[in-house]
This record gives sequence, structure tokens and C-alpha cells, in this order.
Amino acid sequence: MKPRIRRATTEDIPFLGWVMFTAARSHLDKCVWETIFDETEAGVRDLLERVAQTDQTHWCHASKFWIAEVEGKAAAALGGFVPETEGSGPLGEAMLEVARNQLSYPEERISELLQRGAISMGGMPDDLEAVWGVENVAVLPEYRGAGLTDRLFEHVLDEGRSRGFSRAQILCLIGNDAAQRAWERNGFQLQTERRDAAFEALFGCPGGKLFAQDL
Repeated sequence: MKPRIRRATTEDIPFLGWVMFTAARSHLDKCVWETIFDETEAGVRDLLERVAQTDQTHWCHASKFWIAEVEGKAAAALGGFVPETEGSGPLGEAMLEVARNQLSYPEERISELLQRGAISMGGMPDDLEAVWGVENVAVLPEYRGAGLTDRLFEHVLDEGRSRGFSRAQILCLIGNDAAQRAWERNGFQLQTERRDAAFEALFGCPGGKLFAQDL
């Protein structure tokens, strides 16, 4: 059956929690968010679901996502955003607000997660300037290989064009070969990568790669 591509709604938030967790787990044994927040999978997904609903918008906000729906079921998703105004800074502020005010993290724990968050930033390439961003790409296992990611990319890249951007970027962790193949199949080319010893020691991965394409 042909998938229906639509914008996410608040009813999709539990699914988006899974999407964000799965995208951040990448090819690793443990999700990056699990490491940063020192949380279980259930704890991380709860946090991400809360973050998806904050007043402040950012690249993990529910309003940024496209959903691929198959026979009425959300099967895949990705998000499009403006890195300059909806990037890691606003996301970090939203996550801290949730951790402090909704989950009641003590300040000692906040300090520790901020240190791990800083390490995570040290292993990822800097955003390009004046660019449209794509992130949080994931497909339910039973729907992989059905072309849903490609359909979602068509919509999110069209969104970037409609908003006046002439270039788009996407990142992945070094070693996530499946993601790299998907990015390249959809027109992205490798621009740069960053490796960092502290990042590798914390996450078990050397760093990240940045891909881009003209729109």
C-alpha cells in the first residue's frame, strides 16, 4: 500500500519518542541520550516525549516531524529544521527545563549531564551556514526496505526549498554505514567529519560526519 506522508501531531508523540531514541542509538549498543542523561531506555523516551512538547521549538520538537503512515499506522519519521534558530542550543535549553522542572533532577546530576553533553558536541561537525537541517530519521523494523525514508526525504527537502533554503545538511555517527548509504541515495554528499578522543571514550564511536546537498 502506498504510504501517506503527513505532518506529525501530538498524538504521534509516543512514536516520536521511539524515533528519536532509535535515531540517536544509531549503530551503537547504547543510545547517545542514555549515556548523556544516565537513564534507562524508558527514562530517555519519557524525557524525549516531554521535550517534543516544550513551548520552545527545536530539532526534537513534534512540530518539526514528517510521518510516513502505512494503513493508518505511523511507520517512519524524520524532522526538518533551521539549525541557526532550532539547533542544539534551543534543544539543550528545552532538555534542561524538562530535567529540572518536570523530572526534578538534582543540580549535581544536571552538572554531570552538562559535562557529557559538552563532550557530545565536541565529536560532531559544526553546522553549515544558512542551511536547512534534517535529523531524527527512523523506520520501524517491519517497514524497513520499503522506501519510506526516500519518500520522507522528498517531503522534507521540498519543505526546505519552500522556505527559501538552497542547501540542506544531515549528520550521522562515524560507522553508521546504513545511514550513510541512505543519505547518499537521497542526494547528500560527505562534506566533513570530526573525531574526538573524549567523544570516543564516552560513546564508543570516533565522532560524526556531515553531509550536504544543493536544493
